[in-house]
Amino acid sequence: MGNPVHQEIESSRIQRVIREAEELFLQEGFLHFSTTELAQRLRCSKRTLYSIAPDRSSFLEFIISRHLLRLNENLLAAAEAAPDWMSAINAILDATLDTFGAEATRFISDLNLFPGGVRLLHQTENARVDILARVIAAGVADGTFRKIDPTIAAYAVIGSSRRISQADFLARSKIPWNQALTALYQFFSHALLAPAPARRGKVATVRAVRPEPSAAKVLARNGVRAIPMPLIPRSKNRRANH
Repeated sequence: MGNPVHQEIESSRIQRVIREAEELFLQEGFLHFSTTELAQRLRCSKRTLYSIAPDRSSFLEFIISRHLLRLNENLLAAAEAAPDWMSAINAILDATLDTFGAEATRFISDLNLFPGGVRLLHQTENARVDILARVIAAGVADGTFRKIDPTIAAYAVIGSSRRISQADFLARSKIPWNQALTALYQFFSHALLAPAPARRGKVATVRAVRPEPSAAKVLARNGVRAIPMPLIPRSKNRRANH
């Protein structure tokens, strides 16, 4: 039976490496890092990396998966906390930008160049589409948004977001990813908003229109909920790796 203190230290070390790897990827991207370089930048041994995932590609996928699941959780929380449906759309944008950070352009580019990253984007995309579709449907129902199919609108937003995240667009446009995403959401927000006579309540500020029932109740009622973060993988060898 292992030493509990030793196991706690080992777990703490692995958690630090995972946390700092996610921060490093967001700031600098990840495709250019070899396993040796990752170990050096994360101040750990390669054995520690291999205790998290069996190879470099699996390690990259593990970190990306955690980040995308965190994104989905943040989007749901932001939508639930919004006071009205237009604010919920804006909150989803803000949560996306906050989750990725201001320096995420290279990470976004690498994510769309890495086959494992593309696969994970698709695997986690349905939750993002569902959150947006529920918000848009509720806004259509209370007159905040135009009468439009919520699922089509949600796929349009997510699909466009995916396109402006691709490496060729980012390289050709020379627009930072966060600015491009903000412009895209502004475009869709204006397109979604119903003509003034159709809106309920005050026209001057959409924040004055509080949805009934609340965003949290509608989202929860329709089965939209956060997905648990993946656990730190168990390693057969829990010895110190320094």
